[in-house]
Amino acid sequence: MMASSLSVARFCGQSAAPFARTASSSAAAGAQNADGVNVRGSNAGRELVCRGNMWGRKIQYAPVEAFPCRGSKVKASPISMGWTQMPGGLKTISSGDEKTVVGTDTANNVYLFDGTEWSQATGKMAQVSAGFSGMWAVDRQNQLYQWDEAAPEFVEVTPMPGSGKIAHVASGQDVYVIDTKRQIFKYQGEGKWIQLDGLLDAIDTNDYGDLWGIQLGELKKVYRRFSGRWVYVPGPEGRDSVKQISTGLCGVWAVDAKGSIFRWVMNTSETGAWFKEEGSLSAISAGYPTVWGLDKNGKVYRYTV
Repeated sequence: MMASSLSVARFCGQSAAPFARTASSSAAAGAQNADGVNVRGSNAGRELVCRGNMWGRKIQYAPVEAFPCRGSKVKASPISMGWTQMPGGLKTISSGDEKTVVGTDTANNVYLFDGTEWSQATGKMAQVSAGFSGMWAVDRQNQLYQWDEAAPEFVEVTPMPGSGKIAHVASGQDVYVIDTKRQIFKYQGEGKWIQLDGLLDAIDTNDYGDLWGIQLGELKKVYRRFSGRWVYVPGPEGRDSVKQISTGLCGVWAVDAKGSIFRWVMNTSETGAWFKEEGSLSAISAGYPTVWGLDKNGKVYRYTV
């Protein structure tokens, strides 16, 4: 059924598990290689070469059917069957690879996970994003920061693009921000930014360049960046209800306004479907080899591929 589909199948010698179940709904979207994404090859067996914080690791592509999915049913809260409750309580969470998980609490304190417990970092941030390009953050005054590992602390980023006030940041193979006017910008390095078309309220990217965004409001529309343009992806079960989306090497995960959990699976390079999972979360973050989530009370959960 998915013979032509390409998905991230290996990362650092481990298998990333795509799905193999009947789709409940489908939509057009596309794998993308636009806006400066550094991809070399797109066929099975070819590889995408990582840069920067990925320590030279390689992501290999292979047909989806070659890597059947491990069962991942999510039961009603507390989540079980593949999900494990972790220590701590958070307001936001972001996961890159297994070494980089960061979150903020209701007081805007920043916490880093060391594999066993959370340790508090310096600074107070409203939102933090961890990924291929390091850790980036936005504070309550809409100032943008980048994590300096040598310090270690968050350092202000100047100049900032657009309105000069940043509402959201996403770190992956590249860094993207949304300003307070909902304009979208991509970081070019050395203080340079380029503007992308469109207006969004939230955005997420991953370590191989995939880029997704949401327009919130009454209709919570989902878009994916494909061939230099935004492609509308109909919401799960035919409803535009997604309130948060995350893309990582574990795939694309989303939660809707009711807390329902969904995963997106491509069946070709341009089409795919949403799969509903049992359980309820208010926030989700896909990294590798783990997916992290928060329930409505801020309890932290982790799923390992």
